[in-house]
Amino acid sequence: MAFVLYRLPESAEAVFIEDKSPLKATQGTDLLHQQGFIFAPFSVNNEQPYWLLQPKKHAKYTLTELNHLPLPISAPESVQTPVVTDKSTYLKQCRRMVTAFEKGKLEKAILSRIKETKLARSPDLMLLFQALCQAYPNAFVHLCQLPDGAIWMGSSPEVLATVQHPDFSTMALAGTQKWQGHLPPWSGWGKKEQEEQQYVATYISEILEKYSRTIRISGPASVQAGKVIHLCSKFYARLGEVPAAAVIEELHPTPAVCGWPAKTAENLIKDTEIHHRSYYAGYLGPVHSETKMQLFVNLRCMQIRGNSLYLYMGGGLTAASHPEKEWQETELKAQTLLAVIEKMQNFET
Repeated sequence: MAFVLYRLPESAEAVFIEDKSPLKATQGTDLLHQQGFIFAPFSVNNEQPYWLLQPKKHAKYTLTELNHLPLPISAPESVQTPVVTDKSTYLKQCRRMVTAFEKGKLEKAILSRIKETKLARSPDLMLLFQALCQAYPNAFVHLCQLPDGAIWMGSSPEVLATVQHPDFSTMALAGTQKWQGHLPPWSGWGKKEQEEQQYVATYISEILEKYSRTIRISGPASVQAGKVIHLCSKFYARLGEVPAAAVIEELHPTPAVCGWPAKTAENLIKDTEIHHRSYYAGYLGPVHSETKMQLFVNLRCMQIRGNSLYLYMGGGLTAASHPEKEWQETELKAQTLLAVIEKMQNFET
């Protein structure tokens, strides 16, 4: 049994899909021409499949109506427990990556980690979903149980692709600062953050230029995402007869979640991180047809096992990175979920 409950940015409704026999594939192009909800891994080399939940049981609800929606949750013991990275290990990993930059092997890589938060009892997932929707109205919020029983929840600020044939849009989201109550101009960002964002923007531009002669770019500009702000550039293209699925599969994973050059960064990630990213930094979202879909990067997400919440977070490293500052950045990103979890606990008590 698999299901997904999701709320699109700025929407007042949540959509529920339940599927007893979702489609399974090894690449997104096998599924992106069908109707349903796709859940894609970070990388095909992770040995995690792509899933498409088909809308056999499909309904829309207001957030208050969700109180009466029973979730068909089951959590078998076979679901693997995520591997938590402590601070000492993370700092060693960070220094190893920075050394690779200094040797000229690559220019940027994303180092991620998992943080465990243990509650007194299993959380009320519906209450937590509603709280995330209320706290982050501009984010894509989801609660999903995959066929293996793994439960994922998140509140993502990053669009991978919005397709309304022939129009195609995406974004470059990179660089992080703590939210200080205002959005700084480009000059208010450090060189390291500016370079991070530029790698992503250049990568996206080069791919879109292969498929479209009509490309428009806005930004970069500062945007708020919960407790942090990022630099964001938005891209708009007309694809003509090119299948959107082909562009999406080439875009993913972008340097915002992997690094640059992409293959070198991905290999370094696999050699460095002690956990499997699984569906963290993959993509997900509703697919109405091969010409209409809304896909988001699976960021600010967590996996739920009983009363343990495993939060996934990462940050972009370059030769200018300082390990301690990078650790603090991941702690800051964790607050997107932790702040809502704490608020939910206070409400329950």
